[in-house]
Amino acid sequence: MKYPNIRLLTTLLVGSGLASGYAQAALITKAPDQGPFYRPLSPAGGTYVYANSFVATANAPVIGLGTWLSVDVLDAATTVKFQVWGSVGNTASGGPDAANVLVSTADLGGFAGPLSFYAAPTTGSPTLSAGGTYWFVATVVGSPGLAQFQVGAHTQNTGGIIDNGTFWFSNDPAGQIFDGSLLLPEMAFQVEVDDVVILPDMDGDGVPDVSDNCPTTPNPNQADADQDGVGDVCDQCPADAANDADGDGLCGDVDACPTSDLRPTVVIGSCDSGVPNTLFSNGCTIADLIAQCAATATSQDDFEDCVDDLTKSLKDRGFLTGKQRSAIRKCASRSGIGGGPNEQPACGKSGDRGSYGRWNRDRD
Repeated sequence: MKYPNIRLLTTLLVGSGLASGYAQAALITKAPDQGPFYRPLSPAGGTYVYANSFVATANAPVIGLGTWLSVDVLDAATTVKFQVWGSVGNTASGGPDAANVLVSTADLGGFAGPLSFYAAPTTGSPTLSAGGTYWFVATVVGSPGLAQFQVGAHTQNTGGIIDNGTFWFSNDPAGQIFDGSLLLPEMAFQVEVDDVVILPDMDGDGVPDVSDNCPTTPNPNQADADQDGVGDVCDQCPADAANDADGDGLCGDVDACPTSDLRPTVVIGSCDSGVPNTLFSNGCTIADLIAQCAATATSQDDFEDCVDDLTKSLKDRGFLTGKQRSAIRKCASRSGIGGGPNEQPACGKSGDRGSYGRWNRDRD
């Protein structure tokens, strides 16, 4: 008898760009686009096993198998079954693994007529693994029957098949030894899977949103140079894992002051000069440059001299007015930064060598 499809099938939603999706059933199909193969599938001295590789498109259980058969010699004693086998080494080049039969239909008979589609439910439902290589197998059941069948040929990728596939055939009833293989044409077949849950993939790059490091920008290779969990194609700072930690608009790998003091005015210790804290193109502010003076000063005078030179340079370059320069110098003189034990700074600082560290903490 001729076996119809087991149920009404819905379309697999892979690559649709939908935020969510679920398919009750889905097909992996290579439909025939050529006449049947010349080599007969027959238990009477012909070929016993046809096998064609495919790559699973989702983690899903197999519930039905089918193929296109043309009956050349009719004999009711001959039966055929469809199976899914594992692949040696999980590659098409490794060949079908007869010792790893994953799922099978019952023995089928009653085929008749020209090239027609036959399908049947499986007796088991193992779950295929997405990306794994498997083999659809049509095999005649060992019997004295004389029937001969030919299988439809397929030449183009269709129905979600993501590899070119390889067709193998065997004159060994057990399928342990294969006599040959062909890249084209392939064998036509259909694998039906059930309960396919399609994880959201908004950008359609094949990586589910839940694990995509750029869920709205296609990046199938998931490159992430700075290993910050954000893919390079959507990372504002692909070489800076901190992603512009100070928020000044410059990534840390090109920022001369990656942890800038971005307070609106220049503050030294507890003294607010009221001078706008200019952010320069290299990522440093006036306060950052003063902090560099503080970090290297060995005395209060040393710190004040550094600030004096710095503010003079900034005034000469048009970044400060004379009044602004004076306000900064006044705060520097009161800070106690770099001061020795005999100095008595203002603004509540002790004047010891730890004063810079305390001032630096006060900035945060």
